[in-house]
Parts: sequence; C-alpha cells; structure tokens
Amino acid sequence: MKMLIRKSTLLNGTYLFLASGYAYFFASIDRILNVNFVDILDRTNYVYYAEAPGDIFDFYLNKSILTALFNEPIFVLINWVAGNFLADPELIVRMLIFFSALSATYLALKNSKNIFYCFVILSLPLIFGNYVFSIRQGVALSFFLAGWFSKNRLLRVLLMAIAPFVHISFLIPIIFILVEKMIKKFDLLIYLNLLIFAFICFLVILVAPYAGEYLGVRQTEGYYYGVGDVESASGLGFVFWVVIFASFVGQGRDFLSRNVFAVYCIIFYLISYILFPPFARTVQNHALIILMSGFYLSGICRMIFNCSVGLFFLYVIFGALEKGFLHSFLV
Repeated sequence: MKMLIRKSTLLNGTYLFLASGYAYFFASIDRILNVNFVDILDRTNYVYYAEAPGDIFDFYLNKSILTALFNEPIFVLINWVAGNFLADPELIVRMLIFFSALSATYLALKNSKNIFYCFVILSLPLIFGNYVFSIRQGVALSFFLAGWFSKNRLLRVLLMAIAPFVHISFLIPIIFILVEKMIKKFDLLIYLNLLIFAFICFLVILVAPYAGEYLGVRQTEGYYYGVGDVESASGLGFVFWVVIFASFVGQGRDFLSRNVFAVYCIIFYLISYILFPPFARTVQNHALIILMSGFYLSGICRMIFNCSVGLFFLYVIFGALEKGFLHSFLV
C-alpha cells in the first residue's frame, strides 16, 4: 500500500515538474526568444485588461447588464483581483499564462495514457496558442478541464459553468454536453445521434451570430456568413480534422458512444468551417480533449490517427524552422 502511495506521489510530482516547465516556457517565451512582450499578437489587449479592468467592465455595463454578462466578466474580475496585488500589468499577463498552462498541462499528463504522446499534442499550435496569444481562452480552458476531470459532480458543474464567463466560446461545449444528455434519453443508435447533433449544429450556427449581436458579444461583431478565415486558410486544418473524424467513426459504435463529446466537437468544427468560419476557431478549446480520446483507438484507426497527428506535428516543426517559431504570432 505504501509503495502504491509513493508511486502515485512520484508520478504526480513528475507531472507537476513537467507542467511547470511547459508553463514557464510559454510565460517567458518573449524573453527566451528575444522579442518584445507586446509584439506578440493580442498582447497589448491583455495588458489593457490588466491595466484597466474596471473601465472595460463599465464600458460593457453601460451598454446593458446582458452585454456585461456575455463579455467575460470573470476574466475581468481575475484581472481586477490580480491588479490589487501586482502593480505591473505585464506580470499579471505572465501569471495568467503560467497558471492556466500549468493546470491544463498537469491535468492532461495525469489523465493521459502516454506522456510522450501527450507532449506531442501539447506541442501543436492548436494547444499552445492558448498560452501565446489566446490567453483568455487558455484561462477558460483551465477551468473547463478542471471540471471535466473532476470526480465531484458539484465541482464539475461549477468549474465548467465558470468557463464561459472567462471566454464566451466555452458556452459551445456546455451546449454540447446538454445536447448529449438530452439525446441520450431517447436511447438512439449512435449514428442517428450524430446525425441529429449535426442538424442541431446547423441550426445553432445559423442563429448564434444574430443572438451574439443582439447580446453584444464582441466576438460576433463584424462577421458575416461565408466571410472569414477560410479564404486565407490552407485547408490543412480541415483535412486534419476530417481524417481524425474518420478514424473515430471507423473505430465503431462502442468508441463513438464513449467519446461522443469529442465527436460532437469535430462535427461542429467541420460544419462551422463551411458555414461560419469564426466558430471553427473554437476547436482549440476542445482540441486537447479530442486528441486525448485518440489514446483509446486501436488497430488501423489508431495507426491512421497517430500518422495524422505525427505528420501535423512535423509540418509544424518544419514550418517553425523555416519561418521562425513565433513568426505567425507576431504583430
């Protein structure tokens, strides 16, 4: 019994050590790579949040209570609390990066079946982008993952419920969970389940931008159907997720039933990529959970999955060597 406790303590210590190194790297990436802190994409925005959280909240509150509620009030609150203890806005942003990366990485390592493979996933821009320029999403992800992996039902609900008030895009996975529970009551075949969900996605994607505009959600401002990142995108991400989706479906009904949330996330991405590209960006919120589901694939589906992730990883590495690690993330 003592040996098991020691082994568990040693493993947790190893996970914490590795997660701390990962978090430190991204919290200090500007210094490590010798670039200015504010030259990294969107950093000036986060520095402003750290400098004037009260002004930001008042700006949205003056529009309406609903607008203030749907524009990440808890992220503003976190910055306000941190500002009462730390005078330097840049240090507050570094703190947010460090602790969000630390918690997410630790939870991923602790709940993965293969540490090496987990680090390959964590090395993809889909994941580490949350700790370079999409910092608000990284903070929200840490709350969502803490809830996702929690064994306490009340704590699970509470932590997941906080996430959308840190970044509104986390309302989408919560809707997925509610839809899953609703459809599950009808005890349908998994393939019919997925078709119904795809139809619901279609309706949500049609309605959500108008609802977002009505509620004053800033992420929906200035976007129109058929206009977005697709024109400038290479399409590689779309192909990657199509292959991942095919490997999941090919594994059969049992796998799909056990990992239905991950499959929902991919379906939403594929539909939104075509109909409303800004929503496709939210795949980075779910990418860690989706790719960790791949641990449970077997046979040829596992081989296809591993090859897809491996090739995507190599593409990222060679792209970084050719253009420079932070080329895509600088203003």
